[in-house]
Amino acid sequence: MAFPIQETKHDKIGDGWHITTDVTVSANGRVDGLVRLENYNNLRGFKAGSVVLLGDASGNLVWGSHTHKTGVNATGFSRKSTAKEDWVEEVPSNIIGLVVSASIVNKKTPDDDLWGRRISEAIGHIKKVADLVKELS
Repeated sequence: MAFPIQETKHDKIGDGWHITTDVTVSANGRVDGLVRLENYNNLRGFKAGSVVLLGDASGNLVWGSHTHKTGVNATGFSRKSTAKEDWVEEVPSNIIGLVVSASIVNKKTPDDDLWGRRISEAIGHIKKVADLVKELS
């Protein structure tokens, strides 16, 4: 797969709570991310974050980012509240050459009981990309 690898994922993770994560993986190993939260809930704010998982051509998970999180306040009866967090991580040079896919896992933090299922879904996405790469090779 050609670099840069770009992915975006949006999830509704609660009553009026939305998270969108954009990520770009560059050939030099730099991973640029942006986590955006939108809250349409008048009474409750929330915290959320994302993890980026990178896979190889065989569908194996070869690298995972730290959880990058931020929080947003309740709307207080305005239209919406927003927050964003930019972040950067580096993939080791001995791993970046193996990377063909990226998958994003968004989650409410710190207590998302769907975390295990979301990781499984992300790994499934990595395996599907690996199968597609094999078909196109």
